Amino acid sequence: MIIDGRSVPSGETVDADVCIVGAGPAGLTVARQLAGSDLRVCVLESGGIQREPEAQDLADGTNSGYPYFSLREARARVFGGSSDLWDEFLRGRPLDPVDFERRDAVPFSGWPISRSDLDPYYEQAQQLLGFGPFEYDAEPWERVNSQASLTRGMKRVHSSVFQYSNAFDFTRHRRELDHAANVVVMLHTIGTELVPSEAGESVAFLAAATIRGPKFRVRSRRYVLAAGGIDNPRLLLLSRNQDSRGIGNRHDLVGRFFMEHLHVRSAVLLPDDDDLMDNVGFYQEHDVDGVRVRGTIAVNEDVLRDEGLLNTTFLLFPSDMLRSSDLYRSMAVIKESWHKRSLPTESLLGHATNILRRLMPSARLVYGLARNRLPDTRRVLWLVATAEQAPNPDSRVLLGEGRDSLGMSKPVLDWRLSDIDRRSIRRAEEIIDEELRGLGRGRLTRLFGDERPARVLRGHWHHMGTTRMSRDPTTGVVDETCRVHSTDNVYVAGSSVFPTGGNANPTLTIVALSIRLAEHLGSDIQGQPGLGPIW
Repeated sequence: MIIDGRSVPSGETVDADVCIVGAGPAGLTVARQLAGSDLRVCVLESGGIQREPEAQDLADGTNSGYPYFSLREARARVFGGSSDLWDEFLRGRPLDPVDFERRDAVPFSGWPISRSDLDPYYEQAQQLLGFGPFEYDAEPWERVNSQASLTRGMKRVHSSVFQYSNAFDFTRHRRELDHAANVVVMLHTIGTELVPSEAGESVAFLAAATIRGPKFRVRSRRYVLAAGGIDNPRLLLLSRNQDSRGIGNRHDLVGRFFMEHLHVRSAVLLPDDDDLMDNVGFYQEHDVDGVRVRGTIAVNEDVLRDEGLLNTTFLLFPSDMLRSSDLYRSMAVIKESWHKRSLPTESLLGHATNILRRLMPSARLVYGLARNRLPDTRRVLWLVATAEQAPNPDSRVLLGEGRDSLGMSKPVLDWRLSDIDRRSIRRAEEIIDEELRGLGRGRLTRLFGDERPARVLRGHWHHMGTTRMSRDPTTGVVDETCRVHSTDNVYVAGSSVFPTGGNANPTLTIVALSIRLAEHLGSDIQGQPGLGPIW
């Protein structure tokens, strides 16, 4: 059943077995897995079925660290959550085994579970999201006219694939949950505070509110925070009824270790092999037996371990895609003016600034394009890096001075990077360049270096790490079951529990962990006495 939370009488108590805060990919997956069970499930969603400005205003916040997107635009307060921000296709792949390992060169790395522990749930998530077979090595996806030829014969670099799905829409859960007798979804309802019992180890109820509407309580046996990497820690920090530090924050870890996937157009591949550009279709989006895939290249896991590098993958883009970018347009204007021996005085400064801003470490490339000393620009490839960010306790989400329309403290994001973040991308490029040159296939002209200030890296709206998972409460907020350490009935779902983020889009892992959490909740609660019917 789906209702408007504004219809609940003020002061009412809603009873449930599982209360889920947030109806995005994580929360909806948990709810869907529990639909049809004997458990009473209540889902709180701050927005409506469609995006509404008043609800979206609740996503407002402040950035105080490394430049980042507007927090209001980087999250969606709507049924479906962040999936409402996606393009036509969902891109996915699982985290690599190395991402789960403790790495001495990467402080605070290591998950309390392994990739093999998560594989059964990955396979279920794969089906739920509408991807193809659970296979991400390059070889099974190669065909006669589509080969992973770029990395063939390389000793330190390999090819793999991302899969794409347009067969899944999280809002499709709306129909399933609307007809589920044991589920109530309350739209326009915001969880404002978790209130502990007198003993302090359990949460007695969740205070809920609506904009200019009723306030009420949700009393549940288990609570699941599924509101994303900004709002999961925010709600824990706001829950100060018994402890001014908030819930789960005895060791000052809630909100720390905010991570993103780092994104940068980092290099240009200049082929020496004339056939190379005719055989790169594997690295573009294409269909294989009805499954949409795209090849990508990365440094091998053993090299990452040996050299102490973070995990970076590179997508390849033909130059015709580059032509549509502001960077290429600026380079084209300068090149044309060079040949005409005239400069467009109205726009020269803007174009020159654009080139310098983006390509300062690679003036050689700009000069070469202007003088036609590089190969035909239709015969080069952009390398675009998606990179792991190292866990950093100083990168964090805090509560700010500003208040939203409900009087709740707005979040402040202090995003910070480490030297290893940039160094790992640069070293991965060096290794790829060395392998290309060694096989006579080409070379890289690198565009990413030691810019000061370093402002070329961007994020992906992937908010990770702020309620990180660890068996030790002194190094993490939740345990391996995603339960908040200092409580016996509060859990967290979503990428905020990731101790490290790898380089893969997080949704497949989010859904896998959410399926795993739902399984745990189902077995943990069954047989315990209930609280009565849902309101």
